[in-house]
Amino acid sequence: MKHYLAVILFVSNIVFSQNNFKISGKISDKSTGEGLIGASVYLDGGNNGTISDFEGNYEILNIESGIVKIICQYISYLNDTIEINLDNNLTVNFELISDSYTIDDVNLVTKVNRKDESYVVNVQKKSIGLINTLSKKQMRITGSSNAADAVKNVSGVNIQSGKYVFVRGLSDRYSLATLNGVAIPSLDPNKNSVQMDLIPSNIIDNILVFKTFTPDLPGNFTGGLVDVYTSDFPDSLEVFFNYSTGYSNLSNLNNNFLRQDPSNTDWIGYDDGSRDIPDFVLQNGINNYDPSSFEQAFYYAQSQDPSYANMTLNEVQDDNGNFNSWSERWFWIEQHRIKTNDSLSIATNSFSKNWDPERYRSGLNRSLNFSIGNKYILKEKEVGFYSGVNYSKKYLYFENAEFGRYKQTGSASQTLNPDKVGLESRGDENIFGSIFTTTSIKFNDNHKLALMGMINQSGQSSARYFDGENMSDAFGLYEEQRTQRYLERQMKTSQLSGNHKFSRNKNSELNWNLGLTKSYQNTPDLRVFTNSYEYIYLEDDETGDIYLDTLPTYSIQANLYPAPTRYYRYLNEDNINFKSDYKFNLNDSEFIKLGFYYLDKKRDNIEYRYTFIANGINYNDNLKEYFNSENMIVGQSNTGLGGQGEYINVIDNTEIKNQYNAEQKILSSYIMSTLNPTDILEITFGARFENSKILAVSSDGEQDIGRLNNSDILPALNAKYNLDENSFLRISFTKTLARPSFREIAPISWYDFETTFQFIGNPNLKRTLINNLDLRLERYLLGAGIASISGFYKKFTNPIEQVMNPQAQNIELSWRNVDQALLFGFEFEFKKKILLKKERILNLGFNASYIKSQTKIDSQELELIQALDPNHSDTRPMFGQSPYIINFYSQYQFNKWTSSANFNISGKNIVIVQKGAVDVYQAPQPILNLKINRKITEKSNISLSARNLLSAKNRWYYPFNGKEYNFRNFNYAPQFNLGVQILL
Repeated sequence: MKHYLAVILFVSNIVFSQNNFKISGKISDKSTGEGLIGASVYLDGGNNGTISDFEGNYEILNIESGIVKIICQYISYLNDTIEINLDNNLTVNFELISDSYTIDDVNLVTKVNRKDESYVVNVQKKSIGLINTLSKKQMRITGSSNAADAVKNVSGVNIQSGKYVFVRGLSDRYSLATLNGVAIPSLDPNKNSVQMDLIPSNIIDNILVFKTFTPDLPGNFTGGLVDVYTSDFPDSLEVFFNYSTGYSNLSNLNNNFLRQDPSNTDWIGYDDGSRDIPDFVLQNGINNYDPSSFEQAFYYAQSQDPSYANMTLNEVQDDNGNFNSWSERWFWIEQHRIKTNDSLSIATNSFSKNWDPERYRSGLNRSLNFSIGNKYILKEKEVGFYSGVNYSKKYLYFENAEFGRYKQTGSASQTLNPDKVGLESRGDENIFGSIFTTTSIKFNDNHKLALMGMINQSGQSSARYFDGENMSDAFGLYEEQRTQRYLERQMKTSQLSGNHKFSRNKNSELNWNLGLTKSYQNTPDLRVFTNSYEYIYLEDDETGDIYLDTLPTYSIQANLYPAPTRYYRYLNEDNINFKSDYKFNLNDSEFIKLGFYYLDKKRDNIEYRYTFIANGINYNDNLKEYFNSENMIVGQSNTGLGGQGEYINVIDNTEIKNQYNAEQKILSSYIMSTLNPTDILEITFGARFENSKILAVSSDGEQDIGRLNNSDILPALNAKYNLDENSFLRISFTKTLARPSFREIAPISWYDFETTFQFIGNPNLKRTLINNLDLRLERYLLGAGIASISGFYKKFTNPIEQVMNPQAQNIELSWRNVDQALLFGFEFEFKKKILLKKERILNLGFNASYIKSQTKIDSQELELIQALDPNHSDTRPMFGQSPYIINFYSQYQFNKWTSSANFNISGKNIVIVQKGAVDVYQAPQPILNLKINRKITEKSNISLSARNLLSAKNRWYYPFNGKEYNFRNFNYAPQFNLGVQILL
């Protein structure tokens, strides 16, 4: 290894060295002597310069002899200039003076800049395990608007659906997100990871991505843990304002944009209540009454009048006087049911009649960000705050997207046969708003408290239209579906944290954090209307010729799909977190650390479903006519008293089994230590104990209970070998786990709007245990840069897969454990800041990952697969795992101009596992973004950005016999944004 390193260093010296003179030295703080990281040093009037490394050292090469003026600059320090007569290699040291000031005899020295690239790279360098970092400065380089936009530029990370984190190609199940080290809930009940798009970038200082487990971290991550650190108060008044507006070809200023009727408060991401279940239905319920026969009517009348409950018809007759005829008996029964029919008519009519999405002209995208922070001195104590608000509205639209469902019919099949194909269009209006504030007080150098609060509110109004042919039901049978959904999400988070260094023993430090989160995700009034149509063969009355009608015949065939239905879902989740870490430093580099963690997560999920049934009313492609109020008078009849009648009535189809309560409690503790057996070797070892209890109970007591109760000891061994002061070899052996989500383990079934799938929970799921081996060689470069190569290996026991039941009439998905899975891969990362001239800076970053995984296919499923495909392998890639991930970004600064570009792509991955059938894959999506920024004044700038320039396709497909059959295929047009920023 040392020989290889020597070669690398030798080649580096050839590349970066020149034959002329050089100036080198160290840049340090004059008062403390500590080296300054990332300080700029350059030749006045020339094009030569560099940036100090992690020890404050610098080196400028290829300098001609003569009088040279060297300028050194660093944030929050006074500039320094030294003039020399260069005729040989020289050592020139700079001792910069902090730009501090004094108020009431209290000396204020600026603190470390956590937003800067040099800070986060230094954190990465000094870390125990393998981590990657992202600074606020880099987020601005790439034009990231939220945490999801930002973190996708980290090595081995890609983002699914614009919000979910996948690390090292592994699905969101194996990734974890925290806010200031404390877990936050996922507002999507179908996902395990947090929706990172809910955290705006202007409140973030930096992001750390942990690739390896250490005992002071939660044990339920394997791919990576993404820790988002929110902004602390600045050293002085800081005001930030940003406004941008954007345009995309299909999504904006489109006269045919699909939408549903908005409520008065949709603009703030909140439904005003107009989509709620009607008050009449909530107060009175729905009496599902079938008046199709005398007997049913009579028995129903008995059930409504307790005094007649045990009487026969004759006894009822005697009690009410003599009935002279059956007509009189019918009349009496009609009186008892009229009240019920009236109630049912009112209930049916109380729902909105709008089932058809409307077309309208969409507006421009827009976003607004404002933040302010400051620091004060109150009675010799530092008090500061940082607060911000964010608001955005974004339109997304696609049309004529391909939709397909295919299957293999036999082992001799050379192609897949279509079950259902068609085209769909969809429009989304997305509103996001947030309020954030943090307040800190520093009592002295030893004690600090901070209080953080954040409220996020988002609303998504969606409308969808599908038109296609359903071959699986009948040849020539076509299907239309209209869907409208409003999705409302809210998350309220507060954290109280403390940092304490004890006066009697300054070698010890206590950090703690108490976090409370209340969140909900509501789907009021998801409307799904499906109908069929076909072209009927007719016979000419005169000639007897058979011909195909040019006008379709419409119908609703409830035996093939649900009748018109409205869904209402209300999900609430509360989290309580507490963590504490106590660290005792044995010396400058060795320590013992122990801690405690507690999580209590509770969820309530309530779902209602109301279906509209037609009695003698035919659908003729006119939704307004079909749902006319006159068609909803229950019991109206053209056949006389007691007849069945023609009308539409609502029935309560709520399945109580799909309502559930769930709770998860995690109690954990750990102990770990870092020791240095030699000057060049650092070893960190320890273990974490986690007891986890998960309980998911359906409101239907007949259903199974989803239950987990596990106690696990998770050991970890991390070693760092110092090849030199800036080169390290790291190795890690750890054990981690993954748990099923509430919805996966709950004994419920639910319909998903995004995919139109039916999902079924599995209460028999087990946790997954993973053994991990990681290796990394890294070298830290001048200019806060790094070059590294990593290798990793993971063995999974009882991994969880999502599977499709190909025998179900409609698409039905569930989860299951498989015996084992293996994964290994490599990562490469390079990033560097290059000072080309005094005012010309180039930032470069590139990372790539290659991952290989395999899951052993269950023997019974393999038998089904090989019955159709005899040569099929007995393994397949892990669910959700991409074989490669590539990220690139660059930024060039010249005078008042800044230009940047970033590109990312990840390989195909399985999104649906079909039991005994062809699996569904997601194709790669290459994303290219560009941004140009022009400084207007020292405090303001204007920017133009282009996102998704390649108009990447979102495509799922079945690969079979060298061909790809589209499961779905659509794309969004590129988006162009114009923005203005002011920083005071």
